Amino acid sequence: MIFPIQSGCLSAVAVSIILLLAVYRWLRRTVFLDRGRIHNPGATDNNPAAADNSFYATDNSLFLNLMLSDLIQALGNLPSIRWLGDGFITEGQLCTAQAVLKQVGIVGVAMSSLAIAVHTFSVLILRWSAPKLTSKLVVLMIWIFAALVIGIANIVHKRERYYGNTGYWCWILSNFTAEQIVTEYLWVWIALIVMAILYPVMYVVMKGWFVVDDEGGWHWYKNYKPAYIGQPPVVETEEEKETKAVASLMLYYPAIYLVSVSPDTVSR
Repeated sequence: MIFPIQSGCLSAVAVSIILLLAVYRWLRRTVFLDRGRIHNPGATDNNPAAADNSFYATDNSLFLNLMLSDLIQALGNLPSIRWLGDGFITEGQLCTAQAVLKQVGIVGVAMSSLAIAVHTFSVLILRWSAPKLTSKLVVLMIWIFAALVIGIANIVHKRERYYGNTGYWCWILSNFTAEQIVTEYLWVWIALIVMAILYPVMYVVMKGWFVVDDEGGWHWYKNYKPAYIGQPPVVETEEEKETKAVASLMLYYPAIYLVSVSPDTVSR
């Protein structure tokens, strides 16, 4: 029980730092907007700080939602400090709160990870130009979905002992197997399977092994004949090299997610 408590604390601290960084960047662009205009007359509402045009992961709603879900899941591990100190789990409000936090966090992480994978695939591979509000709408849909999936089961079993001691922490009791799967594990598995498919596809395309042309056709790089054939070969730029390096790193994400969720799945 010590290990999930320690990892939960470390995760909460790490995610909180990222969320605070996001708040700082938001304040820099909004609260200090007028100050930025004084120093930079060319700044506008759409570009309040022309001197800071670089894009960060914390500018993306889906990524921030993933961090928030991670924080909720991490907080769900903290009541275990009480159970570890007492030597037993006491069912009650704290126990129920732990179960709900863990459920909301795990479903939120799964759906946010799935949304990021689909969004990244659509932009990089399918060449889809996403509207600016897409990420925010997806975030809203994720929380509506989580509220329905978790809330409906709670309403159905509101007169029953639904959450309680499951051995090492509080969660859905073992006599509700269908609810355990439908309200949590099903979405974890779906997210994992989809990521296991999409990320390798993105990897081979970004590495240049497959080429996606403007018409959406897929070609093995040795058989691909571009329109500029006959011209001198294009030298690989530093940006292209960096893109390939990022492609290699992308495969770590579904791998780490698999390592993270598999032990819990197996233990249940």
